[in-house]
Amino acid sequence: MNDRVRRWLIAICLAAFVVRAGLALFAEHPGVADPNHYYNLGRQLVAGRGFETDYLWHYYNPPETITHPDDFWMPLAGVLAAGGMALFGESVQGALVPFIVLGSLLPLAVYAAARQFGCAPECALYAAGFGAALPEYVMNSVRTDTLIPNALFVTLAITLLVA
Repeated sequence: MNDRVRRWLIAICLAAFVVRAGLALFAEHPGVADPNHYYNLGRQLVAGRGFETDYLWHYYNPPETITHPDDFWMPLAGVLAAGGMALFGESVQGALVPFIVLGSLLPLAVYAAARQFGCAPECALYAAGFGAALPEYVMNSVRTDTLIPNALFVTLAITLLVA
């Protein structure tokens, strides 16, 4: 990778971070439904109560009590939210920090994937720019949900499998 491409890639990632961080300033809640559940799980983890839910979230596996082990959803989003709250305070913005960072790293993964699949560096930069600006990715970077971690890790996994 030459210096010009490296500078553009860094600029794309920084722009992605600035946009996401700016949007997070306006976030009053972590998102509706699943993101809210992951945020609450993060709060439970930060409080030292572990993977526990103190409300009824679903009736697929009816719990014996209101407070019960969290046995239904994937744990990573809650762990990420807890990490953000542990480092930056128990707030929506604190919980969003890991998702903002991961969303800002998506252009790197998209660039690597595009190069891996034979795109020229300039074409891969366009792909990285689209990865940074895709509205679904931008909005989900300011929610405590699974889409951003999954998009990043699946992109990296596929890229590494093809390597």
